Amino acid sequence: MINSYFFKRKEFKCPCCKFNVVDTELLDILEEVREQFDKPVRIETNCSYKGSAADITVDDISAKEVFDFLGLKYKRLYVFIHYINENIVHIDSVGKTTRKTSLSRMV
Repeated sequence: MINSYFFKRKEFKCPCCKFNVVDTELLDILEEVREQFDKPVRIETNCSYKGSAADITVDDISAKEVFDFLGLKYKRLYVFIHYINENIVHIDSVGKTTRKTSLSRMV
């Protein structure tokens, strides 16, 4: 059981390996995104052996807008990547580096 108003454990189950764990920091970030946009957050992929990373989309909100919010909110605490071809944002809560990048800005 996870302690979340918006998310259920089954949403974090990896489709390929069936791993089903979520890092509490990742969950906190996802809750912040949900509260900020007041829209459902979809976990597209959660294939991380520590449950610390996820690819997400937010209903009716562009990935760029989500990416920009996360970058401003968390400064350089975590890794965020904007996959422009798939309109997805990748979040890594254990990667804790000073890297904030967007594939849309890398040419």
